[in-house]
Amino acid sequence: MYSLGVILFELFTEITSSSGSRTRMLKDLHRRVLPPAFLVSYPTVAALVMLLLSPNPADRLSADELLNSTLFTQTLSVRGVHSRARSPVPSY
Repeated sequence: MYSLGVILFELFTEITSSSGSRTRMLKDLHRRVLPPAFLVSYPTVAALVMLLLSPNPADRLSADELLNSTLFTQTLSVRGVHSRARSPVPSY
């Protein structure tokens, strides 16, 4: 889940892989320091990222908690797939 927090952060930011800023930003992420502009622009995502980056794995969100978070339920609802997001996964 920690890695997912990093990926979620990267999806909402513009970081070029060739710049030294990516290394600096990843170090800040490890210390759970988010850019002020990110906090203002994406408060829901920022809260989820902070939970996913918790140093204690027991404090991190589970996959189920993340899927039922505001970020995903609102997004899926807007796209018309809210009911599928909460349905059980079929067994094959």
